[in-house]
Amino acid sequence: MIPPLFLLTDRRLMPDLVARAEHALARLPEGSAAIVLREKDLPVRALLSLARQLRETTRGRARLIVSGRLDVALASGADGVHCGGEAPSAAATRTHAGGLLVGTSLHGDETAEQQADYAFLSPIFATRSKPGVTPLGLEKLHAAAAVSRVPLVALGGIGPDEARKCFEAGASAVACRESWLVGGDDVLAAWAESVRYSSSARSSRIVFSSAAGNS
Repeated sequence: MIPPLFLLTDRRLMPDLVARAEHALARLPEGSAAIVLREKDLPVRALLSLARQLRETTRGRARLIVSGRLDVALASGADGVHCGGEAPSAAATRTHAGGLLVGTSLHGDETAEQQADYAFLSPIFATRSKPGVTPLGLEKLHAAAAVSRVPLVALGGIGPDEARKCFEAGASAVACRESWLVGGDDVLAAWAESVRYSSSARSSRIVFSSAAGNS
């Protein structure tokens, strides 16, 4: 079972990621989030040091997932590894990952590898991190979630309000980067409410409305 909220790091937006993770997790329901360490340009030793610090911050409170580096995930005691970008496939990673969560990334109509425990699907909404890329929208998220054998994590342009629409469209979880790193306590409170809403949205028979979804 994956948590409903994935928090992606970006030290360009928030240099002190450990302090920010501590602050954010104190304002979210326990066990509701995963911190995804996604610092591709960090040298491996610096990445491992940061991963170990985040492991101490998240221990017993949130999952820790390392993006792109299985070796760092294993050495830091993380809970998972994400195989997006140029990282090895989920199938190749699974053979060496032990009991770690293994994630992958989708950007359209491709199907997630069955060896993955979850898959990011992006971008759902327009996002400044991918200028010029046409967002998939909630209809495609809904269609993908209806047939996917792997839990889908909606990513791209998602804040607390958009998160609710994604849960209603069938996402198992949502991911964000900017809003949790630079938003105030009011934003974190809104994320806490969206996380609580996710349980009812996923368990109830909410009828997805494309008219409401693509605003």
